[in-house]
Amino acid sequence: MSGWINSVKLPKFYRYMFYRIYIYSVKFGNSSPEYSTLLMLSLTILIQSLCLITGLDALLKIGISNVLFNNGPIVTIVLSLLLLYTIQYLFYRKNKWKKYIKEFEKETDKQRYLGKYALIIYLFVSLIVLFRIMLWFVTFNKTSY
Repeated sequence: MSGWINSVKLPKFYRYMFYRIYIYSVKFGNSSPEYSTLLMLSLTILIQSLCLITGLDALLKIGISNVLFNNGPIVTIVLSLLLLYTIQYLFYRKNKWKKYIKEFEKETDKQRYLGKYALIIYLFVSLIVLFRIMLWFVTFNKTSY
């Protein structure tokens, strides 16, 4: 069963995001940068996943948001822990994170410049979309009292 999971290769963008967060963690003197990187990456992916689920639910009227948010925090917490475990497994099984660091260590100044700004734009757009969906979701579900 674990044969297929070993062959899973994360998209380059997420590997690069891991690398950048790791470099900043090292730069700021974090005592265990690989774990703080795991938490930051998990939080980023969790927020994007919830944003995607909420947006799709609002457009398609599936009812997933009701399950996630109206049953107390337990469902969201369980899904968050599951996501954290999956990311931990994908990045840390057989020290894959070290391979991801080596993959981008020798990037040129131009590649670093383009990569940093692509990542900043990606995160900024993700936040804008998140706030836009939250605003739309709140106004769409507004009820009269």
